[in-house]
Amino acid sequence: SDYRQGVCNMSWLTVAPDVLCQEVEGEMILLNLPAESYHSLNTTGRRFLAIACESDSFDSAVQAISAEFSIQAELAGSDLARILEMMHRRNLVVVSDPSLEFINGSNSD
Repeated sequence: SDYRQGVCNMSWLTVAPDVLCQEVEGEMILLNLPAESYHSLNTTGRRFLAIACESDSFDSAVQAISAEFSIQAELAGSDLARILEMMHRRNLVVVSDPSLEFINGSNSD
């Protein structure tokens, strides 16, 4: 499956409008058109993004990841937050969940 515009469009998380996503050989490739850059997520990162895109909040995504990967919610939360922060700073996703600290700070890298 792929996560082109509109597919990942939850109230708290959307793929940025100018980003195209395609699954290639188990990885998720994200192409940032304006920046002319691409980024890849490995199998685990791709699954984390898929779960987040299917969840109606960061907390529900954490619970689903915790259950699927059999890891503690605290670890699932820190891993998901790290992936989303990286993607947010590279303008790949728009995150609007106030519980995530990085969206309240500056977006300068």
